[in-house]
Amino acid sequence: MPQSTQPYSPIAITGIHGRFPAAQDTWQFWQNLTDAKDAIQPVPKDRWLWQDYDEETVNGEHVTYSHCAGFTPKPDHFDAKFFGILPREAEAMDPMQRLMLQTSWNALEDAGYDPHQLAGKKVGVFIGVGHADYPVLMRENAVPIDTYRGTGMALTAIANKVSFYFDFHGPSESIDTACSSSLVALHRATHALREGECEMALVGGVNLLLGPELFIAFGKAGMLSREGRCQTFDNNADGYVRGEGAAAIVLTSLELAQQNNDYIYAILRGSAENHGGRAHSFTAPNVNAQAEVISQAWERAGLHPSDANLIESHGTGTPLGDPIEINAIKKAIGQTKNPIAIGALKSHIGHLEAAAGIAGVIKTILSMQHQRMPGNLHFNQLNQHIDLEETGLFFPTDNQAWTITNQPLRAGISSFGFGGVNAHVVLESYSLSTNHKETAQPEAYLIPISAQDEDSLYARVQQLVTYLEEDEIAAQRNTCALLNKALQQHFHIKPDENPTLHQLNLSPSMLQESLSMIASTFDIQATLIDIRGCQNISELAERLTVLKSGMEHHSTIQHTHLLCTTSIPRELICNLTLQQLSYTLLNGRSTLAQRIAFICKTKTELLATLRTYLLEKRAPEQSSLSTTQWICGCPKKSSTEKPDTTEHTSLNQLESWAHYWTSNKKALLSWQEVYPATAAPAKLPLPAYPFKLQRVWFKTPSETLQPTSITKASALNCWHNICEDKSPFPSSLASLAQLVADQTETNNNALTNIVFGPPHSLTRSTNIEINTHSQAQLIQCLNSTTNQVLVQGNIRKTAANLSKVHNTPTHLQQLSVEQLYQSFAERGAVFPNKAHYVETAASTENYLELNFSPKLTSSPAPQWCSFLFSHLIAACKALSTKTNALPYKIASITYMPIPDDRQISVKVYRASDTTTLDAQIYAGDKLIMQMTGLELRALPNSEANVEIMMEAHV
Repeated sequence: MPQSTQPYSPIAITGIHGRFPAAQDTWQFWQNLTDAKDAIQPVPKDRWLWQDYDEETVNGEHVTYSHCAGFTPKPDHFDAKFFGILPREAEAMDPMQRLMLQTSWNALEDAGYDPHQLAGKKVGVFIGVGHADYPVLMRENAVPIDTYRGTGMALTAIANKVSFYFDFHGPSESIDTACSSSLVALHRATHALREGECEMALVGGVNLLLGPELFIAFGKAGMLSREGRCQTFDNNADGYVRGEGAAAIVLTSLELAQQNNDYIYAILRGSAENHGGRAHSFTAPNVNAQAEVISQAWERAGLHPSDANLIESHGTGTPLGDPIEINAIKKAIGQTKNPIAIGALKSHIGHLEAAAGIAGVIKTILSMQHQRMPGNLHFNQLNQHIDLEETGLFFPTDNQAWTITNQPLRAGISSFGFGGVNAHVVLESYSLSTNHKETAQPEAYLIPISAQDEDSLYARVQQLVTYLEEDEIAAQRNTCALLNKALQQHFHIKPDENPTLHQLNLSPSMLQESLSMIASTFDIQATLIDIRGCQNISELAERLTVLKSGMEHHSTIQHTHLLCTTSIPRELICNLTLQQLSYTLLNGRSTLAQRIAFICKTKTELLATLRTYLLEKRAPEQSSLSTTQWICGCPKKSSTEKPDTTEHTSLNQLESWAHYWTSNKKALLSWQEVYPATAAPAKLPLPAYPFKLQRVWFKTPSETLQPTSITKASALNCWHNICEDKSPFPSSLASLAQLVADQTETNNNALTNIVFGPPHSLTRSTNIEINTHSQAQLIQCLNSTTNQVLVQGNIRKTAANLSKVHNTPTHLQQLSVEQLYQSFAERGAVFPNKAHYVETAASTENYLELNFSPKLTSSPAPQWCSFLFSHLIAACKALSTKTNALPYKIASITYMPIPDDRQISVKVYRASDTTTLDAQIYAGDKLIMQMTGLELRALPNSEANVEIMMEAHV
C-alpha cells in the first residue's frame, strides 16, 4: 500500500512523572541511571516470601527459579481522601488504578496545568496495561465480593477512572499489547491529537508485581533470567528480569505548547505500530516487521533511521531476541556508519512489561535534557550472534556526553510485545527560547501554596524549600557521596553493598571510634546520639552530611508523604525567576482546602521566609520571628468580593489578594487577574503534589469480624508450668496446639490449608485469641496483645472414620530415649527432663515412631496437645533434611474424638521423593489424628540464634 511522505506535525511533550524501581520520581530515576545503580533486588518480604516458591528447595508445580526483580517503593500506598474515594472502594481498586490517578495528577502539574481547570475539556487518556495480580490475591484470600469489585478489578478502569475523576472528555483507552502496551498507547495518542479527537493527551503505562503467579509462568516458559539480571546484548544473556512502575507524559501540539508558554521537554516527530504476523512461534520476534516499524516511524518524522544518535532498544536480554533486534536496526538504518548508540534501560531496572515503553521514552527525554547518555549495565562481551561490522552501532557502558553542533538530538525508542505487536517512536530535542523578555517587573510577587490538609501543606512548603535550595543541595550531594565512599573504605564494604549497622557487628565503643575517625576527616562533630535511627551505611552518610551542612531533611515528612521533585537540569532551577515561580503556582496548581500565601521581592527573601514558616510549624519555641510574614487559612465561607484590579499591582493589593484567596472557599486566582499589566513568563516545572502515604489494601474475612470466642493461654500455661519458664514455647507450636485442643471439643474434625505466621517465642503472660469466620470457614490464632496472626487454617468436616495413608515399615531400629532426645536437641528441640514423655522409640531412614507414657494424656486437652505437638514437630525435624527449621504450612490435620484409652503413639513418615512429611497419631490401635503435607522452612542464619525452636537454658 502506498504511504504518505508528508511529515507528521510535531507533538510537544510538556510534562512527565513516574515511579520506577528504586525511584519515587523521575529525578531519582535519572540519578540512579547516571550513578549506574542496579535497581534489581530479591523479592521484598512485604510482597511474598520467594523462598516458598524456590524450585531448588520446594517441590511442586508452583515453583520458579526467578526471585529478583525491580520494585518501586510503596505501591500499596494511596491518598484516597485527596481523590474523595471511600475507603471500601479504595481497597477494592487495583493498586494500578490508584497509582495512575496519582501519577496523572503529578504529570499534569509538572506540565504547569491545574488539573481541575482541565475539567470538561477534550483531554485524551491512553494507558498501557497488562497482567493484574491484585484480583488473584483477593481470590486467594477469600475476600468477599462487594459492589466495587467489578470496576475495581477492570483493566479498562485504569484509564477510564482517570478520565472520570478529572472529568476529561477526550478518548479514554486502556491498551494491552503486552510489552509494547505503553508505546502503542503513545502512538494512538499522537493519532488522536492530529485528528482533533483531543487537544491534550495523557499517556502512560503501569505494571505492578504483587504476587508470584507470572514469575512461575514466565519461568516455566524459560523467559526469565536465572542470573537475575538483564544482560542485554551480552554473550551471557539468559532472559529478562521483571520490573514494576508507573509513568505518564503530557502531550499537546507544538504550536499550542508554544502559545501557552509551556516548558517543552522534547518533540515527538513520528510513530508507528505493526504486527509481525506468523513467526516461528507465537512469542518469536519477526526481524522484518521490526525493521519496517522503525523505518515507518522515521519516515513519518520526515527523517531516516540513520539520522538517529540513539536507539533506546527493547533489549530484554534474551539470547534469541537481542540478535534479531540488532539485525532489524541494521536493516532499517541501511549502509550508514554514523555512530548510533544502543541504549538498554532494562539492564538497570528490569522489564516493566506494560510500562516498559513509556519508561524508555522518559529515559530518552532525560538524556536529551541533560545531554548525557547513561551507560548500559551488565555488558561485558558482545553476543556472539551479533555482528556490528560495517555499522556505526555501539553499546555505551559509561556515561557519555550527548551534544551535536547545529542540529537537534534525535532518538528512536522501540517496544515489542510478546504477542507480536511492535511499536517505535521518534523523539527530537527542543531548544528553549531565549528571546522571551519579562516586562513591567512588579514590585513583589505573590506565592500561593495550597494542599488538602495541614500536614500536606507543610510537606508542599518543604518541597519548595528543597527545590530552591538547589545550589546548597548540590554541594550536599557531593559531600554525601564522599562520606559514603569513606565509610565503605573504612568498613571494607564493596561499592554496590549497603549493609545495616547491625550487620557490621560493632560494639557501641567501636562504632563511636569509627564515627570519630571519619567525622574528624570531614570536620564534623558527631556522637552516637546524633546518628540514632540510622539503619545502614547510606543513611549514616546522609546524617553526617546533614550535621556538616546544618540543613535538616525533615525525615518525618519524607516517611508520611510522597515527596517528588522535577528532573530538569539543575542549572535551570538555579536560574528560575520569582516571576516564573509565581506564574506557575497561580495558573498551574489547583486551589485546595489548606492555603498559605507569601509575598516576597526576591528568591532569597522567599527562601528565608519559607524556612521560618517550617521552623515555626515544627518547633514554635525556637523561632523569634512573627507569622505575619505570611497569610494562612483554611477558608470556611464563600465570597465573590475580589480586590480591585489596577494596572500597577502594589504591595497592598497583593496583600488583599492573599487575604481574599486564603479566607474564601471558592476563591481562585490567576496571573492575569493579579498582574494584568505583566506578560505571562515561561513556565518551569515545579515539585508535584506530596500525596499522603497511607497503606490501602483489601481486608481478609478474619480482619473484618470481631472474635467469636476467646481462649486463655492454657496451652502456653501448661508448657511453662512443666518447663518452669526455662524453655520458651515457639508461637508455631503454641498456636497449633491451642487450635487443635479447641477444635477437638467441637463438631468439626478437620483443619486444612494451615499456614503459620512469623516465628517468635511466647511468654506465660501471652494470651492466644481464636477468631472464626463462618462464611470462609476460616479460623485463626492471634496474639491478643499484638494482634499478630500466629496460625490460620480452614475448618471442614470429614468422614466419620480415618483411613490409613501409610503402613508401618518393617525392620525398625530401636532407639533409646536418651538417643531420641539427643537427636531432638541436635535439631534445636531441647526438652527439659520433666517433658520427656516418650517411653520407647523406633526408626528407619524415612520413618520415626514415638510411644508415649500414659501420664501425657491424663491431663486436659490443652496440656497433652502442647507436648504431643511439640514432640510431633521435633520428630518431623529429626527426619527433615533442613536444619534450623520451623513449620511453615500443613496441608491438613484430621482428628477423631479422643477415647478414654489414651496410650498414644506418633508415627512420622517422609517420602524419599519429597520434602514434606506426614504423621499419624494412634490411641491404642485406633487412628485418631492424621497430618499430611507438613513443610518446614529453614530460618535465615541471622534469625537462627534468636528463633531456633525451643532452645532451653536448663
